[in-house]
Amino acid sequence: MLLTWPGIRNTKYKEEAGYSGRYAWHHSYRAMVNVTHYDSYPQVQRPNSRAIAVTVNSSKLYAPPTTATGPVDVCIVGRTYAPQTPTSEGGPATNLDRSITQFLSSLFGQTSPNWHVVLVNTDIGRPYPYFGKLKYKYGRDPRFTFVDHDMKLDTNQYEQKHLRIYEITDKAIELCPPEAKYFIATNCDNFYMPETVELVAKTANEEQVDLIGFGFFSRYAFHRPRVMPSEPDQMSCSTLWNHTACVPNHLIYQQCDLGSLAFSLKKWRQSKIQFSKLQDVYPFPLNSWGNPDLAAADGWMTTYLIEKLKWRITSLDFCLLDHYPSPWSCFLAGKAVYIHAYTSQERERFECVDPKKIPKQAISQGVYRGLMCAESPDVLLPRYQ
Repeated sequence: MLLTWPGIRNTKYKEEAGYSGRYAWHHSYRAMVNVTHYDSYPQVQRPNSRAIAVTVNSSKLYAPPTTATGPVDVCIVGRTYAPQTPTSEGGPATNLDRSITQFLSSLFGQTSPNWHVVLVNTDIGRPYPYFGKLKYKYGRDPRFTFVDHDMKLDTNQYEQKHLRIYEITDKAIELCPPEAKYFIATNCDNFYMPETVELVAKTANEEQVDLIGFGFFSRYAFHRPRVMPSEPDQMSCSTLWNHTACVPNHLIYQQCDLGSLAFSLKKWRQSKIQFSKLQDVYPFPLNSWGNPDLAAADGWMTTYLIEKLKWRITSLDFCLLDHYPSPWSCFLAGKAVYIHAYTSQERERFECVDPKKIPKQAISQGVYRGLMCAESPDVLLPRYQ
């Protein structure tokens, strides 16, 4: 299978990230961010043939446990919920519409066997039958740990829900193997390039850093640096045409994704840090609705670790994560991108849809390298244009 979209040139990646040589400067930190590049891994600058094969054939891929070459390098905390149930098990997620099956396949396809996954049910107040089936299927696999809960919501408020999910995430992090060097907390509709664990381990061994970031394929793009923390992500078809689909990891608030960050587990435990308690020690900025932006605890935690706790950091010059849904996800599924308006706390909505099912009122923005993109008529409010 030949993938022509979306590609990424290393020089363009560095230009868009504001990189100069091995270092990047960002006004928020007034500090130097080391950017690591390994010349022997040029293939992970774009979805490589192995990653594509894993993606397309994910329902058929399972790698049984093998003898690891060393201790656990990366503990992956996988946050899952009912909509990630595959269609074959009664769920809405088809193979390329990103079920948990595909996420697990990306782990089985890793070039390094030194990983462990902690699967945690983040559904609150509704049943998730498939989680029990996952326990039955992988319960004897030593690479798996399962976490369930009986947590309830006091209110359906957007921020309250995310706070509870981060409380569940904190419990899952505690169950990472004691010998694990790093952990990545992520959602189970994401997909990791086969070299992820290997590159994180290589960087950890060579650079002795506390936090490793890496680029990610994403629906998010930025026309310009944000003026205010509450400014929404600039999402439109033009950003897909004019920007690379790979988002360089700046390791800053609102411009990195939780799944694109590898934290030192030892340092995390020594610092006695919890995502759900961050508001108590480092108050969140307010979002567009005037509430603490608890849903962005990933980027705000990064800010806290770097600015307040002085964690040592590096950013890998590779795109290792497909943050679903992304243009790449839509392209592989043979679907179009449809972008909704920024009108509620759901923020801009980005969907991979059948081109024939795009609403009639949508404005088609054309096709670029095989990917169709359409927008709702009011995709951006005037104050953000």
